[in-house]
Amino acid sequence: MKIDYKLVDPPRKRSHPLRWLMILLLGAPAVVALALVNDSTAPESAVRDTAVILSESRLPPVQIQLVGQSSPPHSEVALVATADPAPSHEEFIQHLDAPAAAASIEPEAAVAELTVPEAVIEELPEPAIAEEAWESVTVSSGDSLTRIFSRLGLNARVVYDVLALGEPTAVLKNIHPGQILRLRVDDGELLALEYDINAFQRLRVDQKDGELGAETIEFDKDIRIARAAGIIEDSLYLAGNRAGLSDKLIMSLVEIFGWDINFWLDIRKGDQFAVIYEEVLRDGEKIRDGRILAAEFVNRDVSHRAVYYADNGARGGYYDPNGHPMRKTFLRSPIKNAPVTSGFTLSRYHPVLKTWRAHRGVDYGASTGTPIRSTADGTITKLGWSNGYGKVVTIQHAGRYSTLYAHMSRFAPKLKEGSRVSQGQVIGYVGKTGLATGPHLHFEFRIDGKHHDPQKVKFPKAKPLPEAQLAAFNEASKSWFKQLDSIDANMVAMNDRTN
Repeated sequence: MKIDYKLVDPPRKRSHPLRWLMILLLGAPAVVALALVNDSTAPESAVRDTAVILSESRLPPVQIQLVGQSSPPHSEVALVATADPAPSHEEFIQHLDAPAAAASIEPEAAVAELTVPEAVIEELPEPAIAEEAWESVTVSSGDSLTRIFSRLGLNARVVYDVLALGEPTAVLKNIHPGQILRLRVDDGELLALEYDINAFQRLRVDQKDGELGAETIEFDKDIRIARAAGIIEDSLYLAGNRAGLSDKLIMSLVEIFGWDINFWLDIRKGDQFAVIYEEVLRDGEKIRDGRILAAEFVNRDVSHRAVYYADNGARGGYYDPNGHPMRKTFLRSPIKNAPVTSGFTLSRYHPVLKTWRAHRGVDYGASTGTPIRSTADGTITKLGWSNGYGKVVTIQHAGRYSTLYAHMSRFAPKLKEGSRVSQGQVIGYVGKTGLATGPHLHFEFRIDGKHHDPQKVKFPKAKPLPEAQLAAFNEASKSWFKQLDSIDANMVAMNDRTN
């Protein structure tokens, strides 16, 4: 091993005696730094002798740096050599104890022996320069590209240069809260930007040779059909999760069958479900769940089936095996997933009036501010204050039907008497105005002005598919219902094995 050393002025005085300090750093190539510290009277030959010891030793080649002080004029001494791999800690210590091996070597000879060819020095690896890190920015309410760039130290000129790239970057003019921008910025300069336009398109801006360029990257899209089934032992949510269904799919299942099944009151242990649905893939990897294509829910031994159908690219919907829409003329509940706290009865003790009286509606327990939906299309006939009802909305629906929603905390904006509302539209929010002990919704359902129990009344049926479409519907839905039969058979077989 060849070692070179040099004397460098000025020195740093040290008063402590001659000692060795060895530091071993792991890496490739490994580096060992050995510091020789002399007092001001230490002979320069000590440093030379050290170099000779190391060069004559049988240690594997290693990068070495010796730093110390020679005799006056107190010059620092540095010795450097390179190679790989490093010796072990014990091996290095053993070879340091060999002073006799260098005692007879003249300093001049040592200096000549310690020359390192320039080619060896040039081969030392350059330190790697880390690539600038990407920074993710989530768009907040009120954000614009200019505001986001300003927070990152980019001036308005950079915004102009990006938007001037034309059609690809025009999408950045309409960013929305919750979307994510990924950027690489260095010292007030934009190096790169990524923005997912949708699930299958990504905008990419790069700086090359000092100029910005933009492109839209297209991802391959694919749809995979998946199937799941389960039996309710505790709750639909837990059973759905065990079957591999996401929260989104579970809620879709509730919405499909919510006109026929009250998922707060009607669910029982042993109820079953089967689902055929889409999985959306991007470049072969699943990114999200798609639409439910067919489903069955067996509630209290009664089977409810639905299949998705769209005629000639028209807006689709869910239909039962006979072509009747699952979407009924009325929603069963004006609040999503709210429990009934007080039912329809002709005799109930009123908690505020402290008297027994009829309760001609249903109370749904919910926190203040929970959205309230119109249960069907109709026209608002009253919106305002009504004695014990507090803030109330009444809606006249087609023909003989009307509904009432009471104790609201506030109404939905832009609504007034005479406004048209659609099924599922938010008309107000839960509160406790009027004669109410706590926040809840009081809901009434009337036919020809007479009150009926919203939980038991038979709603008018929605119009089925026209006769002209039934043949096409039957052909399109046949295979899905057959697959549901197969899932049911597998479930029965599974139950037999477990029981």
